[in-house]
Amino acid sequence: MVMMTRFVVPEPHLRRALSWIQEHHNRRRPHQGIGNVIPLSLDYPAEPALPAQVQCEEFLGGLLNHYFIQKAA
Repeated sequence: MVMMTRFVVPEPHLRRALSWIQEHHNRRRPHQGIGNVIPLSLDYPAEPALPAQVQCEEFLGGLLNHYFIQKAA
């Protein structure tokens, strides 16, 4: 039996949400290269950041989150 699914949200809203997911995937997510090696040389801190230093940028109402530490100028 084949079920037809209809979206409740309008197509422009769905397309905007998909573009946000695409932007998050391509720019915010850490990517790993061949052999599970990170392609960029990243310096990891010796000690973890304090919770007060960690900031969160939400996308899609919190469905996608990007956590980062504000670097000193």
